[in-house]
Amino acid sequence: RIIYLKKHVHTKFYFLCFQFVVLHLWLVIIYPIWFQRAMPTNWAAVSIYIFKSFYFMLSSLQIRNGYPTRILGNFLTTRYSILRLLCYKLYCIIPFLYEMRVLMDWMFTPTSLSLTYYFMMEEIARNAWTQKCWRITYGRSPTKRAKNRGRCERYCIGGWILFAIIVVLWFPLVFFSVSTSLADPISIDRCEIKVRLSNYKEL
Repeated sequence: RIIYLKKHVHTKFYFLCFQFVVLHLWLVIIYPIWFQRAMPTNWAAVSIYIFKSFYFMLSSLQIRNGYPTRILGNFLTTRYSILRLLCYKLYCIIPFLYEMRVLMDWMFTPTSLSLTYYFMMEEIARNAWTQKCWRITYGRSPTKRAKNRGRCERYCIGGWILFAIIVVLWFPLVFFSVSTSLADPISIDRCEIKVRLSNYKEL
């Protein structure tokens, strides 16, 4: 993100070369020696390699074509649609990812705003974009003004949200409280720990 904000194409190239070397050293040389298992037999290592290959391809295109003029903000907020809105909401749900991006934007771009006001500005822009997406969605399926929402709509949408809240939040609490109160306490009478270093005998 720092390289992207500073638009350093050469730094991006060196960083990409470093990642390329480290990835191949780990997956091709160190991993088979360490775990006594070839990389093609491990689906997790193969999936990581495929993912990083796509990343290298897109990064090389970015290095060849250069960085865009407009670098601040999120690429999802460049247009208005309900699909982009849902993707952006999922992005904001990830803990501290949105805050980290805003913080790095404030640190590495010239601005006269304090950190608090920069967060306020980002929040205003986010809410304005969200409302614009909702207005476009409502414009495609208009409803009459001051008309009450139907029971089917309220019960279906609200019911699913209420059910999800109960299942996600309350069910684990109720389940564990009931299970611990009804179950007999397990008395621990012995604990056994085995430690082994490389090919030496167990302790």
